[in-house]
Amino acid sequence: MPAVLVRLNRMLQDNDVSLADIGRVIETDQAIASKILRLVNSAFYGFDSCISSISHALMILGFNTVRNAAISVAVIDALRFRDVGGDFDASAFWKHSIAVAVAGRHLGARIGLKDPDNAFTAGLLHDIGKLVMFQYLPELFREAWMVSMREGLSFFAAEKRCLPIHHARIGARVAGIWRFPTPLVEAIEHHHEPPILVEDIDLLLSLHLADLAVNHRATDGPSADEVAARFPVQAQFVRDQVETLSEWLPKLDCEIESACRFFLGGQV
Repeated sequence: MPAVLVRLNRMLQDNDVSLADIGRVIETDQAIASKILRLVNSAFYGFDSCISSISHALMILGFNTVRNAAISVAVIDALRFRDVGGDFDASAFWKHSIAVAVAGRHLGARIGLKDPDNAFTAGLLHDIGKLVMFQYLPELFREAWMVSMREGLSFFAAEKRCLPIHHARIGARVAGIWRFPTPLVEAIEHHHEPPILVEDIDLLLSLHLADLAVNHRATDGPSADEVAARFPVQAQFVRDQVETLSEWLPKLDCEIESACRFFLGGQV
């Protein structure tokens, strides 16, 4: 991770840090700062007036939104052009991640998540463990992939069948090393199998539902009752979203395409 992002995440632990301090840290990396400004001035945020500086962005959007923007641009810049080689489809990987991010932000807003941009960041990072596994544990990745293809299982089910660790746990460990907030780390780790006790259940719910929606858009996924059982308190909300998936997900297509163009351009 770029040094500026590490410093920003450390600032989360400091109650005395000011927006001016944060702005100065972001501006030490002009490449990231300029991309943050492009992002906050894009259709993503829909402001009529131009946000001309990082300090202006911080005043209007707040630290958390600007930090999430920094995470988004920094993670993709740091990892998307890395030569993973083999048959790994980096373009499909990032397009899926961005689609889950957009869907997660939509669901987070609907459920009343305090900051739906947290769900966008969680969606962007939820499968980051697959990149780590493919590059640094290629034999394990290949074994799970072959089991998945041979037995018609999801990659996660194949990992659980034949490996000592899975990509969600690897991704959470990496997110922890990068000093990301605990709710984000927990959402990454449990996005396939949500537990009841996490710091932010609504963030995990938004990510879990978004990933299911994108993965099963054209196929039959779990039943509404099956998914709702994982989130007893939010069960009715879950049923409503699963049962109306074919209605709300296509409405996000333009936003997903716009996000892919912004983050990926024509280079992936």
